[in-house]
Amino acid sequence: PPVGYGGAEKIISLLTEGLVDKGHEVSLFASGDSKTKAKLVSVSAKSPGLAKESQLSIVNNMNHLYNMFLALEKSDEFDLIHWHLSKDIAPIMFAKLTKKPSLITIHNHFYVDEEMPKLNEILEHYKNFKNFISISNFHRRFFPFNFLATIYNGINLEEFDFNDNPQEYMVWIGRFEYQKGAHLAIQAAIKMGIKLKIAAPKDENDYFKKEIESYLGNQFIEYVGEVNSQERNELLKNAKVFVNPILWDEPFGLVVPEANACGTPVVAFGKGAMPELIKENFNGLMIEPDKLDKLIVGINKIYDLSENDYKEMRKNCRKHVEENFTFQRMVDNYEKTYNSLIKRRFLW
Repeated sequence: PPVGYGGAEKIISLLTEGLVDKGHEVSLFASGDSKTKAKLVSVSAKSPGLAKESQLSIVNNMNHLYNMFLALEKSDEFDLIHWHLSKDIAPIMFAKLTKKPSLITIHNHFYVDEEMPKLNEILEHYKNFKNFISISNFHRRFFPFNFLATIYNGINLEEFDFNDNPQEYMVWIGRFEYQKGAHLAIQAAIKMGIKLKIAAPKDENDYFKKEIESYLGNQFIEYVGEVNSQERNELLKNAKVFVNPILWDEPFGLVVPEANACGTPVVAFGKGAMPELIKENFNGLMIEPDKLDKLIVGINKIYDLSENDYKEMRKNCRKHVEENFTFQRMVDNYEKTYNSLIKRRFLW
């Protein structure tokens, strides 16, 4: 999967490798630079990345479609095809054409706007397709589908070190987009006089220039840039708290179990799937959305815990992930669903 971004791609990678390790024969349709123990089928040598010019490239988009057409052409080789909706909704259309059971996991929101005014009409057309998987119960409300199951994303605990003796800084990791709320994390840190480390790919968009750039020289703000998995682990395990002031209805939020796996509690606005990821006063706190003053109060609650209570919370964070959000649990749940579909030969 990509080194510094790509939540859906990371999940697909963990699922693929987990299935291979359980003895399944798996074909992965992905870019040629993908690392996998499965049989790799690729139409492009390298991943195009998330840059705007890459997303708009006609060649890249044709390869994206070509990749799915190959899955259709090879469908006789498979017992089941698992499609993933992340970039767009095209996999639904391809799944409807297959003659083998298909499963579709929806990883993203797809908003109706001036660029996609017919999106609702398209989704309604496919609402009788029954084999959808949601990554949170909350995420279902955005689609007119009858979902087969909710299967939570999982992480590889071996990539995250538990640490019950962190430093005093806060951390925020994400992308420089308004809905991720980095500006609120920064404002909270400055008002509180607590160091905040922020990690994200540098993006010269309007949001970065208006809301982020001018604060990067502040004594309480340390910008560390884009991080790989090892650097992410170091940032998370040594942080006192992860600040997650999301301003959108996030369908999952992989960074929450990642932080918790290191023992780091999360203070987040109670939006999207956060109520399904955060057990109040156990592995973090949920705050009334969009209010900076409430965010500061929540962060202070973590810093005001006694040493014993705080260490207990860090142990609970790790326990919460071990019991709910490992990739092995995710793979087992998908395997059960696959077997059910294949047994019933339920196409769509």
